[in-house]
Order: sequence, then C-alpha cells, then structure tokens
Amino acid sequence: MSAAPTRELALNRLDDNKLWKGCLISEPGNGKTVAGIGFPKPLYLADFDGKAGSGSNFYRGEKWLEQVTVGNFQKNPEILNDEPITRFRAKLAEWEALCRKKDEKFPFATIMTDSLTFAGLEMLGDIVKKHSFKRASKDSPCQADFGVLLPNLSNLINRLLALPCNIVLTTHYEMKQDDKTKVLEIVPLIPGKNSKMLGAKCPEMYLLTVNKEGKYMATKKPFGRFSFLRSQLKTLPVEFEMKWENIAPHL
Repeated sequence: MSAAPTRELALNRLDDNKLWKGCLISEPGNGKTVAGIGFPKPLYLADFDGKAGSGSNFYRGEKWLEQVTVGNFQKNPEILNDEPITRFRAKLAEWEALCRKKDEKFPFATIMTDSLTFAGLEMLGDIVKKHSFKRASKDSPCQADFGVLLPNLSNLINRLLALPCNIVLTTHYEMKQDDKTKVLEIVPLIPGKNSKMLGAKCPEMYLLTVNKEGKYMATKKPFGRFSFLRSQLKTLPVEFEMKWENIAPHL
C-alpha cells in the first residue's frame, strides 16, 4: 500500500488560509463559551460542560443562533453505559471523512470544544473503565491510566487542529507546583500532564477576564504565573475586548 501524498506549500503561503486555532482559558463565568460562540458561523459547539445555555442567553434574539449546532457530550442517563468521549470521537471521524470529499465544502466555519477540562475527564473515566490496571479502588485513576491518557488526548487535539476551520478549545485553569522547580504556576486544568502539551500545540492561548465595565477581555501575553499565554498574531493588541471582529483583522 502506497503512502498518501504529503501536503507541501511554500513557506510564504502558509498564512493564506486565515483561520484561528487556539484555546480560551479562564475561571468559570468569565466568557469562554460566550466568546467562542461569537466566532464565524456555521459553528458546531461540542458541549461537555453543559454551559451552552449561557451563550444562548447572552445572544438571545440574534438570528444567527440558528447557525450554531450544539452537540451534547455530557452523560445521558437515558442511555445505558453512555460514553460521551466515544460519541465525540465518532463525530470527529465524520468531520475527517467530510474533509476527504473534495467536491463538498466543509460544513462548519468554526468547531468549538467546551471544554477540554471536562472532555479530558470523560476520556480519563473511559480509560479507567476499560483498562484493568491495579488501582486503589475500582473507579479511581492510577498512574498507568494517566500514561494512557496523555497520547490519546494529544491525538484528539491534533486531529481537531487539523480540521479546515477555526478551532476554539476552552479550559479552566488551576495552580500547580512544578515537579522539577517546585515553583507554583498556573496551568490549564486538564487531567494528567496534558497542560504543557496543550501549550505546545495551540498557536493562540488567551486568558479571559471581566473588566469593571463587565466586558469580556482577553490577554495574549504571558505575565506573572500565567506563563502559558501566547499568540502568533503580531499586530493583535496585548489586551483587547474578546470579540471575533477584534481578532479577524489581525489574521
């Protein structure tokens, strides 16, 4: 079986396709879902957190809401042994199959996963259920489970980022002590050691906060303990109101 042809492009044409791919990070209630839903339509929202309603309430009355498809990837109590992460993998495979249909336009301008924090927990729970590693109790993850999680979650993120549309990932964050330096740092809240992996994969990583006027603000430059923030958009301000129209001109 011959290998598939490798995609090759001149270095000066890599930015021809103006897409945003990255992660929005904040504490709960600071605008991740609202900001993501504001990206170009048609938009698919993979809802692991159950917070899609916050976006619906914020944009209530907007006609374009009908262009937002919400996929519920929380556990469904009506389905015996429901596996949300398995359903999400199947959906991702559908999108990849659509990419191979050269005569059809990809159906979404943006795909949003909200959030990787809960998607990672679902994946970890799935690993615990399907692997017979020695563990303290039946449902508690052990070190071997986290070892399986790292490459699997990494692969999932790679596949998402490869899709031909804007990719919006969201996470919460936590404070952890670095294993080597023992310094306290703030990192994206993802099970295991996936937080540093996420920073290596996402070209755009913004911290979202709410200012005194109640506006959702984004910061792209590292500061203090938030060393993971980054952006490849040189002309994008260091801090800006988190709206798609404030990002698009800088792509």
